[in-house]
Amino acid sequence: MNATSLSGPMQVAHERLNGVEPYEVGSLSDGHKLGLAIGSGGGAGPVTLGKLLALQETGVLGVVDEIHALSIGAINAGAQMAGQTDLALEGYEIMTRSGFIDARRFWSVVNMGVLSRALRGSRGLDVEKIVNSPTPIHVGVSQLNGGLRPISVNLSEQDPEHVIDWLMRGAHLGIAAGPAPKDVKGNVYADGGFSHLSAVDMAVTNGCTVVILLSNQPYAPDVYKPWQVMLMGAGLSLYDLMAIPTFSRIVRAQIASRRDFKDGAFKYGDASIEGFFPPRPDCPENSLPTLFNTDPRRIKIGFDVGKLSVLQRLSGLLPIPTNLQTSN
Repeated sequence: MNATSLSGPMQVAHERLNGVEPYEVGSLSDGHKLGLAIGSGGGAGPVTLGKLLALQETGVLGVVDEIHALSIGAINAGAQMAGQTDLALEGYEIMTRSGFIDARRFWSVVNMGVLSRALRGSRGLDVEKIVNSPTPIHVGVSQLNGGLRPISVNLSEQDPEHVIDWLMRGAHLGIAAGPAPKDVKGNVYADGGFSHLSAVDMAVTNGCTVVILLSNQPYAPDVYKPWQVMLMGAGLSLYDLMAIPTFSRIVRAQIASRRDFKDGAFKYGDASIEGFFPPRPDCPENSLPTLFNTDPRRIKIGFDVGKLSVLQRLSGLLPIPTNLQTSN
């Protein structure tokens, strides 16, 4: 991928940043719909949080037409668009010290209340800024009742009081997190990763022609194993028996749709994708934050490598000041 690839996402961003007239987000005046896809990853979320900060500093985030995100990726997107990156990073550290994960709680290994309180507290997310952001955030959510249905919720179209509800629904980890959240109509929801193939699929389905993909993972997407399918299907069955065959079908589709790619450019149907992953040789898997991380210092590591990996990659695609290329 290089700056002369006219179909590439970074080339589109470059032209928008350097155009004679400032680009108006959502206008599609250049014939492209530039999407930002943010993957899930639980406690590894500080990686994409760092990447979002890097994109903001280089100006790329300001010319993205839409954001499509799953699970913790959606919460990161909300924090970034609300201008609360530092607050979100503090929230990750709080979760490592507050019993967010406890395997001794058989029916609620993941305490979603910790996350909810962090988002809703006196220093919680500024939902007004999220709703009024020029770049809409689409949150992937799984509706459990009536089968496993993938839903994409545009936060810009929601009342501010419901924004955190949708973020929590889209991050709820099934039976591991206790009873699934419901809305006033009785619909039951869970993590968007249970039904959506990927954040990229969300973006492409919504018409994005070029997509920047931010990943929390140091390697290419995982391949699901049969026992994982059965385990998750059994957990979902407590809410709806129809979820078992539906979930199995979705996972088979996910496996079939895997692209063999590393950090770089690839095609996804008719869309051109630029992927940003943590640097493979410099950031082994065990150095990243995880769901079971209990060391807040590793949160900082994940944040820093996420930011640096994007700045270093962009240095060959966009004109970036030298001080930003090595900034922490």
